[in-house]
Amino acid sequence: MDYRALIFKKISPWIASWAAATSGFYHHTQEKVNHLRELDEKYAQLAVQNAALKEEFEALKFAKESKSAADGTRAFAKRLSQDTGMRTGRSIASFNYKIPTDLSSTQLYILGMSYFLAHDDEKAAVILSSVMSLDGSYRTAKNYMISGVIWYRLDNMAQSDQNLDLAIKLETTPESERYQAQARLWKALVAKRLKSDDQIQFWLKQLLDHHPHLTETGWVNLGGEEP
Repeated sequence: MDYRALIFKKISPWIASWAAATSGFYHHTQEKVNHLRELDEKYAQLAVQNAALKEEFEALKFAKESKSAADGTRAFAKRLSQDTGMRTGRSIASFNYKIPTDLSSTQLYILGMSYFLAHDDEKAAVILSSVMSLDGSYRTAKNYMISGVIWYRLDNMAQSDQNLDLAIKLETTPESERYQAQARLWKALVAKRLKSDDQIQFWLKQLLDHHPHLTETGWVNLGGEEP
């Protein structure tokens, strides 16, 4: 008797049953893998859509803020002319400088900061305004404050005042507090240029109330020329 044939005959049903079960298990596992892959793909699509919506929302928010700031600037400039006879200073529309088109936002920002430190304020104003309008990550208390300083130097008190306000209105964090303190100090300097004693006292009090422990607060008791 062929014992191998007999053994194979005995175990054949079991092998068939095991093969069927294994096939079913593999098929079920593959379905789960396919389902998980589909979920990953849908999640990735939703993440991209969410990022696009967030970017669009930030752009619309900035456009609204810019329009509000522009309206406020016009009103401020009109009041400034009526109350003090002082004309607003230079504006971006009057500048001849053209932004380099072959630089990234990071490179443009570094270039703008180098112009700011060199007091080449027209170029700094054009670059920083462009970078902040196109990339929301640059709309920080630091950059709004710096913009306020640039416009102060360019004798545009209305635009300076608007940017300093935007710096102050942002949420206060350990990183932003120093720049918000400086923005309040510059608001007092703007008020001094406008010969508004009440506003000078108001902003110096704001500086003392909100930032009593910062170095900038100690400056209010120092004399000397304006920055």
